[in-house]
Amino acid sequence: MDLTIQKGYRNFSIAELARQAELNRMTFYKHYDNLDDVFQEFIDDMIGEIERQLAAKESADLADLFHVSSQLMY
Repeated sequence: MDLTIQKGYRNFSIAELARQAELNRMTFYKHYDNLDDVFQEFIDDMIGEIERQLAAKESADLADLFHVSSQLMY
């Protein structure tokens, strides 16, 4: 996320990401094929967390969705 905030979604390399995460580039490739895979996993994780938090509420509405989403993004 730090690199995305600093440089933008498409403006850094896998080597930069690996360096920032303090891992070897080859380790990255054991888990992901490309940067899009990393972002997709992040999106999937966010959606899963939103679903979990909303499911924990007795009833949820659109305001709850926006609240949970904004809290996670913040």
